[in-house]
Amino acid sequence: MWVLVGSFGFCRNFLLCGLVLGCVLSAGCAATQGGTGVTSTWVEPGWMAQVRQANEVYQSGQIACYAEYGLTAVKSMGGGVGFWNVPDDPASQALLETASADCNARVPLSDYQNDKTLTAAAYGRMLDTRDCIIAHGYSVPEPPSLEVWMDSDPWYSAWNPYSKLEGAYGMTQNDLDGLDQACPQAGPNFTVFKIPTQSP
Repeated sequence: MWVLVGSFGFCRNFLLCGLVLGCVLSAGCAATQGGTGVTSTWVEPGWMAQVRQANEVYQSGQIACYAEYGLTAVKSMGGGVGFWNVPDDPASQALLETASADCNARVPLSDYQNDKTLTAAAYGRMLDTRDCIIAHGYSVPEPPSLEVWMDSDPWYSAWNPYSKLEGAYGMTQNDLDGLDQACPQAGPNFTVFKIPTQSP
């Protein structure tokens, strides 16, 4: 069982948790077409390096905090942390709840993860992420217009290029983790793919 931990407690089995929505890959996706390497003409925008650094600070702090409780957290997509094989007994879940409350207070999410405002700037970052994914050899459909996007719900329905990544079914977890590192997401919603049958 994979557990994702966010800023508002914890969840199990790919429920919305904090800022990360875990999406189980389904057989309805097509086989992968991408992953053929980076397009040489693509230039990474500066904000992506800042997001990577913010993710590293947050994830490292969270992992160290959970270790104080005897829990082994690991980095997950979208800049969060998670756990594999947390027992489902009451004592283990109570420990995870206590640790989650403490660690989220001591190591808060970065500003970009806390910002769920749908703005033109945020839309532009989503387009940057889409361009990055395409530059790495994967297909993403055309995005909605800025107006449609800004009228959507930032937590549940705001377009995210990862949620529309074509060919995801044929990707391994390592493929997805590598793509997420190369093409980070910068809010305001975070949709990530997880393959629940694999462990680190």
